[in-house]
Amino acid sequence: MVAAWAATAWTSAVTVTAGALASVGAVAAIGEGATIALASGILKTAAITAISAAATALMRPNTPSSGTTLDFKPDPKAPVRGAMGFTAVGGNKVFQATWGYKRVAMSLGVALSLGPIQSVAAFEADGSTVAFNPANQYEALGFYDSDMWQRTTLGLPGDAALLPPTGLKYGTPGLTGWGLQNAAPQTAFAFWTMVLAKNPEDRDIFTNGVPDPRWILNGMRLWQPRYDSTYPGGSGPQRRDDWRTWGWSENPYDHALAWVRGHYKLNTDGSIDKTKRIAGVGAPDSAIDIPAFVEGANIADANGWTISGEWSTSDGKWQTLVAMLQAGGGQPINRGAQISVLVNAPRVSTYTYTKSDLVGQAQIKPLTPRRDRKNTIIPRYRSQPNGWEYVAAGEVTASTYRTEDRGEQRSTEVEYVHVRDARQAGQLAAYDLVNLREGLTATLPSKVHLMSVHAGDCITVDVPELALANQKFVVMRTTVDYKSAGVTLELRSETDAKHAFALGQTGQAPPSPSLSAVDPRYIAPPVADDWSVVPQPPSGGTTQPIVIVIGKTEVGDAASIIVETGPSATGPWSTVYSGTPLLDGRYPSPGLQPGQQYWVSVRYVAKNGAISDRLIQGPITASQLVAGDVSPTAPGLSQIKSDIEAAFGDIFDIDGLLTQARTDIDAQGTEIVAARGGQPSLNSRIVQVNQLRIDGDTSNAQAISLVQARTANTEADIIDLENAVSTETAARAQAIQQVTARQAIRPNLVVNSTAAQGMQGLTNFGSRTVVAYPAAPDGPQWAADAGGGSGLSFGARWASRPAKAGFPYSLQAELGGFGMTSGQVRAVGVFRNAGGGVTGYIVATAFYDAFAGGYVLRRTENVIAPAETVSYDLQIDVDDGAFTSGGSVGWKRVKLEQGPVCTLWSDDASDVEMSASVTQQSLAIIDLENQQNIALWRIKAEASGSRPAIIEAYSGLGVSALAFSAEQLYLGDNTVFDDATNTWQTIDGSTVYIRAEGAPFGAFSNLREWWGPTGIALGAMTPDNGYSGRMTTAPYNFTNTLNPRTFSAYASPGSIEAHRSDAGSLTSAAVSILYQNAKGAVSVTWERLIGGVTAAGTAVIDAPNELTTTFTKTVSAQERTDTVFQATLTDAGSGERRQVIVPVVFTSGAA
Repeated sequence: MVAAWAATAWTSAVTVTAGALASVGAVAAIGEGATIALASGILKTAAITAISAAATALMRPNTPSSGTTLDFKPDPKAPVRGAMGFTAVGGNKVFQATWGYKRVAMSLGVALSLGPIQSVAAFEADGSTVAFNPANQYEALGFYDSDMWQRTTLGLPGDAALLPPTGLKYGTPGLTGWGLQNAAPQTAFAFWTMVLAKNPEDRDIFTNGVPDPRWILNGMRLWQPRYDSTYPGGSGPQRRDDWRTWGWSENPYDHALAWVRGHYKLNTDGSIDKTKRIAGVGAPDSAIDIPAFVEGANIADANGWTISGEWSTSDGKWQTLVAMLQAGGGQPINRGAQISVLVNAPRVSTYTYTKSDLVGQAQIKPLTPRRDRKNTIIPRYRSQPNGWEYVAAGEVTASTYRTEDRGEQRSTEVEYVHVRDARQAGQLAAYDLVNLREGLTATLPSKVHLMSVHAGDCITVDVPELALANQKFVVMRTTVDYKSAGVTLELRSETDAKHAFALGQTGQAPPSPSLSAVDPRYIAPPVADDWSVVPQPPSGGTTQPIVIVIGKTEVGDAASIIVETGPSATGPWSTVYSGTPLLDGRYPSPGLQPGQQYWVSVRYVAKNGAISDRLIQGPITASQLVAGDVSPTAPGLSQIKSDIEAAFGDIFDIDGLLTQARTDIDAQGTEIVAARGGQPSLNSRIVQVNQLRIDGDTSNAQAISLVQARTANTEADIIDLENAVSTETAARAQAIQQVTARQAIRPNLVVNSTAAQGMQGLTNFGSRTVVAYPAAPDGPQWAADAGGGSGLSFGARWASRPAKAGFPYSLQAELGGFGMTSGQVRAVGVFRNAGGGVTGYIVATAFYDAFAGGYVLRRTENVIAPAETVSYDLQIDVDDGAFTSGGSVGWKRVKLEQGPVCTLWSDDASDVEMSASVTQQSLAIIDLENQQNIALWRIKAEASGSRPAIIEAYSGLGVSALAFSAEQLYLGDNTVFDDATNTWQTIDGSTVYIRAEGAPFGAFSNLREWWGPTGIALGAMTPDNGYSGRMTTAPYNFTNTLNPRTFSAYASPGSIEAHRSDAGSLTSAAVSILYQNAKGAVSVTWERLIGGVTAAGTAVIDAPNELTTTFTKTVSAQERTDTVFQATLTDAGSGERRQVIVPVVFTSGAA
């Protein structure tokens, strides 16, 4: 009975309320040793954090249910399954009964997927497509006419029960045990009925039993942040808490995000019951790094990577997530307290790690273990032409790696569980292969400031002492030790050139990364910041001058230290100290000549006897030696007086102190008198002590007199001090604001701002050519050869982009000049008006004499875009430059941003505001209640993670209010609120999205939401001329489009074998590509994927651009050649592409 099935299998058995989730702890939340505490938002996942280089490079998800996707499974209590993308399923039989005269009819209830899904694209019986006529109780057309019926639902919460057809010739008695009470809400369902015989007396139909069924689905609809205008950076009508707005997707990261967020019970009003979880992890959004999933989705779209398959609650949650991300070239990671993803894509290093960042013993592993160091991968994927079964594609290998392995082939087979495209499987296998060769790993205990580095970030390690010279790494894991205030980074090497190989842009794989060369006789010299030289006394005095060299030995290999002084920076040197480093790090240098200049040299000596280069500091001038002065105005007493005056409020009673001093001296005199045998010899010394006391009284009296003379001016001095402190406080506040402003990273308005995408978006101009170097050793950059030229002006510029008049802009760039004798290297922004006229400039420039063989950073800040400015042009250029032979220029890390100061460089060019600090400022707005100028803006909630800060307009009367008066309110470039119609209107390409905030709109005044083609007036919009929407009248929702990805194609025949008895030219039979559901003209391109090359000849395509073609090959005697061809079809109407695989076998010899 389906009622029991619905109650147990798809509700109770897999539903966990929020309270139950908290009580069972984290193991139930994600499984496999992982925990997730939803209340605190802290993720602790053993499966995520226990990562080794080999395990992360080649993720093989263990999802047993994927092997039963196509099976027709008879189990009313089966686990819940969900279809993803465009895929085929066998369904789960939850009801079966025979009925009618002599039980000649059979009905089956089949669960296809958790809903809602987009559509049931097709149904196949024993491999043949069967269509059904909705006008005749969904009776089959064609071969099964009058013998088969089928109804389906899309898994909406309000779906009614499906019933068998009525009026059958032998349909009495009717079906029992099934009725209107057997609805399957939120389950895509098929009710399938067959008549087993034309004549009830025999069984002349389905003689081989019930045909093997297969449903082709456009799977689950889900929330996609990129198409939600309320998500930062998103654009579209989807809303995360209204499932009715969700869309269909075949993007792996959309399904992975939905799985991590959890699949819950849906209500008919569009809301989601978060107390009833059906499947997935169920993590709150605060515990998910949603921007990382969005980034992965964008990369998957750019690479054409899709997902095809189904998940099952019988598999572990962790393994299910791994399988989904595998289809998108990603893997799950722990980023702080959030579930995040690491995506295979080119990365820009955001930090250079040096020796000064290291605080402990580093661990370096230069190679992957031999058993994991493969050089060949054979990918397996689900092939639609082969009945959606897993088939092996051609091996993915690289001669570079086989050479490194001394010619030995080390292969492994990897099954890409949710991949149905041969090309995608090959690219993912190539990525797995190159990641397996990223065997260089490092564990670096680091200083606390590196807590800002997270898993997934890319950094450059430049520590030659560790044999790591400018080596790029990806951070796989960070561990914070709060007791020692440090952080440990676990790194895996990152090779830029591997991406071009994996994506088929080059046929040569990069070599495996290795340690840099180390000179055993080299020891790093002391660092200037670690050492200082202090002269004693600071100025002239009565003692012999010395200098104290102060520093700590930071190089672990240093066994001893040599400190020397000399009269010049080149010596000759006199040794001050030579030996093991002192604990206090202080090395005094006596015997200096007063008033002479000295230089100090510090060197390290390694355990093997190697001596480092010198650290030389100076010149330092030894203090002058002056005669003693005991007058009240002597420098020593003057300093004492200054100290007394500075501490005026803490002066003690000097008379009391003197009285106590006299008492002490008298007591001392008594002790001296009582000394045995020493009284006569001490008399003269006692007289001297008394005289010193008298002299001291006189000097102290004069000092006190001077202090009293200053008393009248003390108040004025204090006022001056307060003013000085006030001025300094204001200066510090301004400096702090500048630092805060620089720490708040604003979006970079420049697309391809550092040559990581080559010359994309740039156009050369002038006498020389700018060339991109995305994989340069010191980072992506542009450069131009300018050797021997003079009076040169050239560069490259980006296309014009919008700008806002009256707003501040800041520009920064790293500029390089090599062999440059005159002129300047620049980054220039040109502000323009609507007619293209120039309104102003913003320029970051470096003149020819600013370069010392490298790049310099130049900033220009707070340039206000002049009035009438509507756009800007940005270019990198050389102005009137002259160069020696071999001279060149370079540019990198260009950033133009809207704001008063330059923030840290970033390469986003997005609309997402990442700033986590908002400056409070008062705003003169008119209070809404009493027309007084007493309102202000203030922060109501600070920014947290990916959530921006909330700012409210606060009235002086204690209310929050925000008022705008405008006929139309624009948000961004493509969204407007129209006051006259109370509608939001967003244009995305050729589609417009309308939402009413007041009265309904449209030709019949019944539309609440409508999206469709642009160009239709608001008053002419109807459910018939839109794509989809909602309305105030029945049926309340409408949709007029099938998803464009229902465009499909297949080959007839699916494979060919061509044969001849002897050697010679051999032509195969014709193969035709058939397609359906195209929206426009269809073009085709054939290519040979695998095989077909022998000594006798190469298999060729006779009609490379036709839907029907043959294949020809010259064969030798007794030959067999296996070849795989692929046809790529493009639908001009929708832009969709489909690939069809055709295996062809050429044979010769005796049959």
